[in-house]
Amino acid sequence: KQAEGAHRHLEGLMTKDAKTIDPKELEASTDEAGRFIDAKKHDAEIEKFKQEVMKAREDIDSLREQYDNSIKDYDKLNEEHRKLQVKLAIASSGSETSKDK
Repeated sequence: KQAEGAHRHLEGLMTKDAKTIDPKELEASTDEAGRFIDAKKHDAEIEKFKQEVMKAREDIDSLREQYDNSIKDYDKLNEEHRKLQVKLAIASSGSETSKDK
């Protein structure tokens, strides 16, 4: 029986007769066709991904710039706060000495 089945299968492959071809073989051949990629679609997807990468890099650069500006602003505010703390300490000590008199 196995030999007869193999013989029918080979005959079907040789003649491309769908009735004699093993259905499992048909499924395998359609799976193979699904593995091929259309070059135009592939190139379009690559181009799309390249543009997404460029956009992401621009976003990263923008975020870096915002980060740097935030650090500078923070440093300025800290310096201003420090100066005001010194003035407050001087003013507080000056008013305490005037109260003592």
